Amino acid sequence: MYLELTSLCQSKKDAKKALHDKGQEAVELEARILPLRTRAVELEDLVAELKGKVANLEERATQREILLGQVEGELAEKTESLVGTIESFRKT
Repeated sequence: MYLELTSLCQSKKDAKKALHDKGQEAVELEARILPLRTRAVELEDLVAELKGKVANLEERATQREILLGQVEGELAEKTESLVGTIESFRKT
């Protein structure tokens, strides 16, 4: 019976040590995770900022495409008018 009691006490000590070791391991892992979480938040903020910039650039590109279309139309009209004027001068 003494051996059983000694064995149980040793098992209890071993279990407490194992629990303590796991607790330490958890603390160490949490310490390693915290900077990663912080960096993840920073990266999420950066992604949101970049998405905003991309949307702004896309809007500006669309506006410039519209403006380019207008300028091309005006240029075509002026070219046509100049061709007509040149043709008139050639006939006279």
